[in-house]
Amino acid sequence: MTKSIFVVFILLSTFSIAASSSADRVYKQKALDKRCEIARTEKIIPLRQFLINECSKTKALKICKAEYENYGERVGVKVPLFYDLPECEEAAQHLRSNRQGNK
Repeated sequence: MTKSIFVVFILLSTFSIAASSSADRVYKQKALDKRCEIARTEKIIPLRQFLINECSKTKALKICKAEYENYGERVGVKVPLFYDLPECEEAAQHLRSNRQGNK
């Protein structure tokens, strides 16, 4: 009887550690993704503003803002910009390691 209680305890402990590790990975992934998006935004905003300013030389500002509001993001077939930044590469690597079962 004592041996079976010990086995159950070991199994529950292992499950608890695995669940904790999984939650830690999810938390870390969210943090890495957020760092990536902040880094991307820091690059995209000035470019977007530049394009709006250039456009507004020949068109109404409202039209230009609408035209470039999603610049740098995935829209239709457009490829999003700046996922090659180190912060984004780190987030992608962490995600790949999770899918491969590595820690």
